[in-house]
Amino acid sequence: VRLAPEIFVTHLALGRALVAAGDQALGLFELESAAHLGPSSPDVFFALARTYTAAGRTEDARRANARFLELDRLRRSAEASP
Repeated sequence: VRLAPEIFVTHLALGRALVAAGDQALGLFELESAAHLGPSSPDVFFALARTYTAAGRTEDARRANARFLELDRLRRSAEASP
């Protein structure tokens, strides 16, 4: 992340790894950074929704899931277009 702090996928990968390792707080920080840098990535909001749910942050999870569904629908539409 230090080498490329402006690239959202580095924050996403680190956030996922931290959550998997049990550091939910720091993982959420990285996932939220990824969302700020990559606001059109459904993968980021999927990871956020899962992590917020695990953390008991129901309203944040609901918002992240809604954003994921919207972005995923847009991605699928774009992939289906010739």
